[in-house]
Amino acid sequence: MKIKYLILLTLFTSLMACNQDDEIKSQQPAYERTASGFIGKPRAPVTMRYEYMNQAVLNEKLDIKLIFKVKRNTENLRVRYKTTALLKSADASQQFEFSRLANAEEVSFVIQVVPEKAGLHYVNVSSKMLLDGAVQARSFAIPVKVSAINSATGISLDSPEQKTSTDNTNYLPEQNVISMPAVELDSPPAEQ
Repeated sequence: MKIKYLILLTLFTSLMACNQDDEIKSQQPAYERTASGFIGKPRAPVTMRYEYMNQAVLNEKLDIKLIFKVKRNTENLRVRYKTTALLKSADASQQFEFSRLANAEEVSFVIQVVPEKAGLHYVNVSSKMLLDGAVQARSFAIPVKVSAINSATGISLDSPEQKTSTDNTNYLPEQNVISMPAVELDSPPAEQ
């Protein structure tokens, strides 16, 4: 007899826990729910490519062309960039704004930076879009490798080979690393 009560109590407790879980899910914002098809906060539907217009040389301007492609119609696209220490921006404004972009439309502009020391530096780029009444953002990083120059010969001590990015993929030959964009899954990966 005690076993029946114990089973009924366990069943009742399990049903109450399931009901509370459903109530909690209905109170969570859509970006936190795993059942909605993605995990985490959505990012802005925009991609960025970049091209080095000239070679990075110590204390000389480096022109970098940034190409943005939106994946939805949007009222505006705001882009900002910041440089890390020892990489100075030569632009008067580090913010660019574009309005009324159609799906798959590309916009581009050129930024100028001046490396002040040899080594690996980064330009940090952030983009923001207003979609369905909410601001969505996406961030990117552009590596800038500056070689040290032998003062006697004027020849680079290491010859960095910078590659143009394609679809957010960047090959860094000096590190033998391929940096790939994260891919959002439609459903959580299957347990193994």
